[in-house]
Amino acid sequence: MSFSPASRTITVGSGDEIANFRAAGGGMLASTGPEGDAAKTLPKYLPVYVLYPNGGETWEQGKAYNIRWTEGGYGTLKIALYRSHQFLMWITEDTPHDGSYWWKVPASMPPDNSYKIKIRRGAVVDFSDGCLTIAEAPLVTYPNGAGVSWWRGQSYKIQWQGFGGSHVKIQLYRAGSLNRLISWSTPNDGQFWWKLPWTTTPGPDYRIRVISANDPTQKDHSNNNFSVSPVRHVNYPTKAGITWWRGQTYTVKWSGFTESTVRIVLTQGGFTVKDLSSATANDGRFVWKVSDDVPAGGDYRIAVMEYPTKGFGEGDVSDNPFQISIPQY
Repeated sequence: MSFSPASRTITVGSGDEIANFRAAGGGMLASTGPEGDAAKTLPKYLPVYVLYPNGGETWEQGKAYNIRWTEGGYGTLKIALYRSHQFLMWITEDTPHDGSYWWKVPASMPPDNSYKIKIRRGAVVDFSDGCLTIAEAPLVTYPNGAGVSWWRGQSYKIQWQGFGGSHVKIQLYRAGSLNRLISWSTPNDGQFWWKLPWTTTPGPDYRIRVISANDPTQKDHSNNNFSVSPVRHVNYPTKAGITWWRGQTYTVKWSGFTESTVRIVLTQGGFTVKDLSSATANDGRFVWKVSDDVPAGGDYRIAVMEYPTKGFGEGDVSDNPFQISIPQY
């Protein structure tokens, strides 16, 4: 008895007694040999041959594949997965003997190139002729989780794994549409540092997409949206060498805050001196006259904070200290 994978035909006997059988439905195998159209029923456990995967294939974690074998006969069979010639798991212990079974590779399946499929029907067994490779699924690993926020003007490390080829393409998507190309081709080393442009529109619905430059079918995007926020920044006073004079009026300036109001604080040496405003409109500017109760000295800074959050962690402080002096008349 022999089997031809190309024609899916089982040959029984030899010489004048040879007969070829092909699956004909209803649990029967129809004769296609020299005995004409006569139908014959073969024994209950005919040979079963794995057709796919049969060696050299690569499957990805988390994807579904159609295991195929020579159908015919009736009843059910079992399908097992082997790794390095050792039983690993049952894929199914009871599926119809119809030649096809869809299976989703577990996302946790270890990457390896020594897997084989085994089909068992009673005492009849067949393995894949060659080994199957299970590889890491192409995956964007950062940003990927819920609750991630990026700030305009800041740099972030985009990360990925499981992509084939030497290079990948990286894109920024917003609300399901391409927003901009981050990199047309960067080495497939699993990471890429990128400074989020100041011109990026703030919003909650961004994702990163990575595509293999060698095989465009290998692609993935962030599982969850991340937000783009403006950077909170005190714009004035912030440069080095600034002096404010008691009795004079100055305009504190800021940008990137999201609440409707902000709190503005004068600090010295990291300690609060006084609130310039406990809650003022978040319009980017606040006019303040340096009062006579503020001591002359250095190491002053302005802190602007989201209100009602109020905490310094939700705001910004002047980049450099400034001086408050008393005018000499």
